[in-house]
Amino acid sequence: MLVPGKSKRGVVVVVVVVVEVVGVVVVVVVVVVVVVEVVVVVVVVVVVVVVVVVVVVVVVVVVVVVVVVVVVVVVVVIKTHSLMVLMMMLMMKKQQEVDSSV
Repeated sequence: MLVPGKSKRGVVVVVVVVVEVVGVVVVVVVVVVVVVEVVVVVVVVVVVVVVVVVVVVVVVVVVVVVVVVVVVVVVVVIKTHSLMVLMMMLMMKKQQEVDSSV
């Protein structure tokens, strides 16, 4: 036969053990959730940094290309103008030679 006092102690011990196990499981789940959240935050920060770096590189490349194009255009315009002035001077000199020979 079962002794009533003994069976109650056994049930209490089983309930306490079950509550402790559930508490440990809850703590483990909370730790896993926190670790996953930290990993997600780190991944998001890394993605944002990569996107910012890519945008900065694209902006720098665009600025460099624009500066190079402007410099090339200015140099071409200056050279073209210089050539035009030189050609005009040569034509004037030739015209003077023709005028002086006549």
